[in-house]
Amino acid sequence: LNPIRAGVAETPEQSKYTGIYDRIQARASGTDETWICPLGEEDPGDPRGVLPLTRDEYLSLVDWTGRGIRVGKRGAIPAHLSDILDRIPLNQARWQDTAQGYGGLFHRVVGRMDAMMDMARLLGKRWLGGIRAGRAAFSTA
Repeated sequence: LNPIRAGVAETPEQSKYTGIYDRIQARASGTDETWICPLGEEDPGDPRGVLPLTRDEYLSLVDWTGRGIRVGKRGAIPAHLSDILDRIPLNQARWQDTAQGYGGLFHRVVGRMDAMMDMARLLGKRWLGGIRAGRAAFSTA
């Protein structure tokens, strides 16, 4: 979203040299974007893939987040672009707060509480900062 906020690009599709751009290109070509953290659908056993999203859901999430953070201000994703999917497994009421404050809410990883606990065990820790924020952001209840 940085190229959009900077006014260099109007859409994620035009945001060259970003992870979202590479995911969009990989989707179009039917290939994998191997250098980026995998999503949940790609390799459920990979501890880096803490978001339980498909590629399309991830693209929609980025689109939705970009619209909400800067609505009506310079650098927003334009409202005339297509709508996002509503089936993503997160608390939509909490997501904007999570996206805006993630640096203070999370410390090493961002994701569902169970995925964060798995990562903590993998790192030899009992917990990671942000478990409560993960529970709030990634529960649909």
